[in-house]
Amino acid sequence: MIEAINISAGYNKKAIITNFSATFMDYQITAIIGANGSGKSTLLKACAGHIMPIKGRVYIDYKYIKSVKIAQLLSYLPQGRQTPDMTVEQMVLHGRFAWSDFPRIYTKKDFEIVENAMKKTGIISKRHSLLKHISGGERQKAYISMALAQATKHILLDEPSSNLDICITLELNNILKDLKATGKCIIIVMHDIAQALEISDSIVVIKDGMLLKQGTPDEILSSGVLEKAFNVNAIYKKQLSFMPIK
Repeated sequence: MIEAINISAGYNKKAIITNFSATFMDYQITAIIGANGSGKSTLLKACAGHIMPIKGRVYIDYKYIKSVKIAQLLSYLPQGRQTPDMTVEQMVLHGRFAWSDFPRIYTKKDFEIVENAMKKTGIISKRHSLLKHISGGERQKAYISMALAQATKHILLDEPSSNLDICITLELNNILKDLKATGKCIIIVMHDIAQALEISDSIVVIKDGMLLKQGTPDEILSSGVLEKAFNVNAIYKKQLSFMPIK
């Protein structure tokens, strides 16, 4: 479980999110949604310990984030990553850094964990391929494999399905659902609202750096908060559709 309690966070001492409180539970996928520039990625970075709050605190399993070895508790995949000049397996091995001392000499157990991670995401057949020679969807599977190899209870992802086709997106969704069932706490920044409603157990809605509401997909739909966050009328029957507010 990750708890953000009254946090304000941003860059160069300028807050992007303010007085923000939310709880992210184990055995759940929690989606963070909001309009562009609302503070979604900033919130995720604060929960991952990549930026420290200007005020307030973040706790991981009731422990203050500054007092724990974050890399052994939490995996974080940002958006907009560069493609390193290495094979899939070499990159997935990076997930074991948190558990090894310098110099990094991988053990038999490390290689077993890495292999299982690649099997889990279906990228094992590309293990010896260079990242730059595989598709965007395959690279995303490799990055998620690296997060799995890190063997943490908490997984934080910033728009993992961005620019991926629907088939790969559905595969990733199923992987995340399987991980949730093992007790993982999964937090995802998402831009696809319909997808967030489909795969999430809990949704955090942000506007202008402030929490509008956290609740189940049904609670979010019935509350009218989507209209406030995105300035649209939300209609949900068999699928979600939006119309501009006139």
